[in-house]
Amino acid sequence: MKSLSKIFVACLAWVLVCLPISAVPFVKTQIFNDNDEAIQGRLTQILQDKQGFIWVSTFNGLLKYDSYGFRKYKSLPGKYPELESNRINGIWENSNGDIWCLTGESIYLFKVKEERFINVQPVLNRNRAVAPRVWNVYCLENGITWMIGLDGECFRLSDDDPLNTCEELPYGQESFLDISRIVLDRHGNEWILSHNGLYRYGHADKTSSLHFVMAEVFDYGVWFVNSLTQTAFYDENTASFNYRERPESGSRFRI
Repeated sequence: MKSLSKIFVACLAWVLVCLPISAVPFVKTQIFNDNDEAIQGRLTQILQDKQGFIWVSTFNGLLKYDSYGFRKYKSLPGKYPELESNRINGIWENSNGDIWCLTGESIYLFKVKEERFINVQPVLNRNRAVAPRVWNVYCLENGITWMIGLDGECFRLSDDDPLNTCEELPYGQESFLDISRIVLDRHGNEWILSHNGLYRYGHADKTSSLHFVMAEVFDYGVWFVNSLTQTAFYDENTASFNYRERPESGSRFRI
């Protein structure tokens, strides 16, 4: 019996010693800093695209990381002349896997397969005395990108042909803060949650005058939330909009 106890204690001690070692995951860690030439300059945003590549916007161009190293895309003499500034403040991936790049004064689309920048800002400037400054971008999975200007301008563009499909929507906003969210539901409706009310693209009238700030999309419709007491539901089956009690905790809703 004593020998069995000794064997048990010995086995337990071996497990306790080896367990922490075996539990350590095999993770390859790489550390980069401003000593690396590729990432010199202030980093402003990081995203991982649908293919798994890492994109980084910096004050010194756009970076792509493929687990082997960085590739830099920046304006140089004779290279990427369309990019007027290397100071990129934000990036977004559209439905085609291309990258929207926002500089201080302009918005560009980086075509990933072609590795070239398209300056889309002149399209937004048409028929305007003052050029709008894009502040936020909403990329929807139906091939549409919405851009919100600093002064509340709303632009809608097709990801396939942004230079020829831009339209400005008159939702009467005065600031980028007036647009809380733009949501695509399962039936292709595009919802604009704004300070002035709830709009559905393609419909002239407001769906609601409430200022909804959150939305949750389900197969059967969309829940909109203003506060703990103001909620509404759009029923796809009946194409009706009804005010109801919220079905569950607010943690179910995305901001």
